[in-house]
Amino acid sequence: MYLSGYIVKRKNLYYYKCDNGSKCSCHISAAKLHERFMTILNEITLPEKYIYLFQLQLRKIFTTINAEKEETAKLYKAKLTELEQKIENLEERYFRKESIITRKMTNLEPQTLILYSRSLQT
Repeated sequence: MYLSGYIVKRKNLYYYKCDNGSKCSCHISAAKLHERFMTILNEITLPEKYIYLFQLQLRKIFTTINAEKEETAKLYKAKLTELEQKIENLEERYFRKESIITRKMTNLEPQTLILYSRSLQT
């Protein structure tokens, strides 16, 4: 059974509805459902002797999940650095070519420059 949350805007109240296809069309107030959930949680207690083991397990899970995220972040940072270097290399090549063209054009005769600029306009 899956529940979807929604808000009734004119009442400004939140509700859950059963997402079980056409089999069920239950709607329940979010406040009531949350209250029931808290009641169930309050009934569940972990024996004192297992609390430390439970904490250790939670830390292990947390560390594992975060280690994967840290590894992914490192990979993304490395890829970003690589792409930034490629962009820098392309910019250098582009400006080098522009510089060469400019130097060559300054050495050309004025008549040749006029012909070249006309060819660019067409």
